[in-house]
Amino acid sequence: MNGVGLVGLLFLAFFGVLLPIVAFRQRDRLTSIRPRPTRRQVYPSVIVQLTFFLILGLLTAWREGIAFWRWPQNVALPSLVTLAILGVMTLATRPIMRAAVEQREPRAYFVMPDGPGEMSLWIAVSVMAGIAEEFVYRWVFADLATRLTGSLPVAWTFAILAFAIAHANLGVRSMVMVAAFSLVAHLLVYTTRTLLFAIVVHAVYDVIAGFQYVRLGHQLGYPTDGLPDAATDDAVTAPPATSSP
Repeated sequence: MNGVGLVGLLFLAFFGVLLPIVAFRQRDRLTSIRPRPTRRQVYPSVIVQLTFFLILGLLTAWREGIAFWRWPQNVALPSLVTLAILGVMTLATRPIMRAAVEQREPRAYFVMPDGPGEMSLWIAVSVMAGIAEEFVYRWVFADLATRLTGSLPVAWTFAILAFAIAHANLGVRSMVMVAAFSLVAHLLVYTTRTLLFAIVVHAVYDVIAGFQYVRLGHQLGYPTDGLPDAATDDAVTAPPATSSP
């Protein structure tokens, strides 16, 4: 099918259909299960999951003849664009973060690393997310979907929707921001012909987000050592009006 082998089709089915469906159906799992997991339990499991996704991406790229990496031919201008994107993303998502903390949104707890140990784990999560998710969705998925559909816009739409729904645990408003970032990342990869700058934007933004949530939590009195008592079961299980990005 348009140069996509069986491995590629299975890859698209897993990351484009199965994973988003599972993520959407289990979007409230972390805040609804009892006893609720701690950040020190969640972060290592996320790192393992992202590592697994990266391995799947590498194996699929090898089997389908997709280059693992391309070095940038130009660094100066893409670096300036990367800094600009980081600035815009940080400013655009700050109101969502503040609302999540002010409303004692339970999801905010899991992106609010407390102390050097948790912050180190959060940085590791951020770096792995930048590498694994960009390689899987912006590199391998986009290539395979373009081959399959014969249309770059259709392929990107498929990839953006799948990526946004796979982050359903973040809430509706944050999914919109994820979709917007995904489009920007696709454009960045397409214009620079490398994953480097998209990985940097993704990883650095996630690290910054962790620091921002901690600062907002301290300023607004969010209990960083556990989910807030004010969060009722209804607030945990019902889709919130705002959520963490």
